Amino acid sequence: GEFMNVFNGHSGPVTCGRFTHDGRHIVSGSEDGSLIIWDPKSATIVHQFSPKDERFHKGGITCLAISKDDNVIVTGSIDTTAKLFRTNGQFISSLENSDHSVESVGFCDILPLVATGSSDGSINIWDLTTQRLRQQVRHDDAVTKLAWVKDSPMLVSVSADNTVRVWDGRTGGQVQVFKGHQDTILDFSISRLV
Repeated sequence: GEFMNVFNGHSGPVTCGRFTHDGRHIVSGSEDGSLIIWDPKSATIVHQFSPKDERFHKGGITCLAISKDDNVIVTGSIDTTAKLFRTNGQFISSLENSDHSVESVGFCDILPLVATGSSDGSINIWDLTTQRLRQQVRHDDAVTKLAWVKDSPMLVSVSADNTVRVWDGRTGGQVQVFKGHQDTILDFSISRLV
C-alpha cells in the first residue's frame, strides 16, 4: 500500500497499460495517440512514440499487447491501424486491413501470430515474421475483446453480437460459438482446466 511514483508524460487520458512480463517496464497508451515505455522504479520515460512520428498512430490508442518474450509491442487505435515495434524503440510495421477502430490486440504465445479485432466485426490474424495478413474471420458486430488461449493456437473473441467465439488461428476456422448473453460482451477471462 505504499505510494511509489507518479508517471507524467501523456497529454490525454490513459486508455491502456500493463507491465512487461519480466516486470522491468510499464507500457501505457493514451487518447493523445502516444505510447510510453516507463522505468517503474524511477518513473522516467525509456521510449516514447507519438503522432509526431509519421510511422505512428494519428489517433487515440485503444489497446496494447506485449509479446511473451517482451521484445515486441502491438497497439491498436481509433485511426484503424495496429502498429508493431520493439521494446527498444525500433519501429517494425503498420498493420492495416480495417476501415474501423482497432479495439483489441493480442499475441499467440506458441506461433508467430498477432491478432487485431475491430469495431466492424473483423478479426485479422497476421504473420508476425512477414507482417502479412494470414486470416480474416468475422463476428456479426463489433469485436470488443480477444485473447489467445495459453500454449495454444486457439483465439477467443467476444463481441457486440452477444457471442463468444473460438477460432483456430492457423486456419481461421471457427471452432466453437457460445450464445446466451442478451447484450454486448465487454470482457472475458480464460480459465485453464487442470
